[in-house]
Amino acid sequence: MKANYRGIYIDGTGHSAIVSGGEVSNSVGHGIRISDESINCNLTVSEVTMSGNGDRGVAIGGTGSTATIKDIQISGNYNSAVRVSGSGSYVTMTGGKISGSIGTGVHMFGDGNSLTISGVEISGNDNNGVDIVDIGEGNSFTMLSGKISGNKRNGVWIIGNGHTVTIAGGEISGSVHDGIAIGGTGNSVIMSGGTISGNGCNGVSLGDSSNGASFTMSGGTISGSGNGFGVLLWNSINSSFKKESGGVITGNTGVNPNQFGAASVRHNSGHLNRISTVPDGETLEVKTNADGSLGPFSGNWH
Repeated sequence: MKANYRGIYIDGTGHSAIVSGGEVSNSVGHGIRISDESINCNLTVSEVTMSGNGDRGVAIGGTGSTATIKDIQISGNYNSAVRVSGSGSYVTMTGGKISGSIGTGVHMFGDGNSLTISGVEISGNDNNGVDIVDIGEGNSFTMLSGKISGNKRNGVWIIGNGHTVTIAGGEISGSVHDGIAIGGTGNSVIMSGGTISGNGCNGVSLGDSSNGASFTMSGGTISGSGNGFGVLLWNSINSSFKKESGGVITGNTGVNPNQFGAASVRHNSGHLNRISTVPDGETLEVKTNADGSLGPFSGNWH
């Protein structure tokens, strides 16, 4: 289907659409959209190629929307390839590839929306691979397998309030900046599996704008950060990082490899940088105070 404005548009209450096979391309707006005013609509998309749309490839809005997206190829859209918004939407993506968007690969906002991906490749987008932004709160993103790689900003970027990201498998690699960048208020990242490796700056960053953020690592590996650290806490306030014995943080060069070697975790405490190398199998926990200074910690800090 090649349309002048929208390829496929769903609006109303309780509607369903199934799109299987074919092409949706060159729309001025979205390729496929559930409108922001819709209630309890359902979309199933499989084995569809989407390219060159003037806005998003797939946009899921409305209240209580559900979407099942399987083995689609989305490339070259002017904005993000997939948008998940509205309230209480539930989206699953399995297989397929999202690449070459001028914006972000997958863009989330709104309230209480959920996105789970498995076996999806999100690569080579001009902004972030996946982002959850500061419109609404309480959204969740889960990565079970697949690859988020080679995006020109961060692999995953989180701002806003009360969002949750779970990394249970797959790979986040080759981002120009951080593998995962955490800002905003009360956002949390849980890593139980998978690999974060070879990103240009840090593996996971709890950055300047984070307040009450948390990163918990019980499995998986963070390695090979090009210019930074496995985990960086930088002027984050009331925030915490905990690595349990199942996680591995190794081979991250730090800013000065001659000084820091394979530094794993860095925190700025005033003008004093504190480093922990976190040997395999050991636990580490660090919290920051309301002024951003280093709070209670355990582990091999120096």
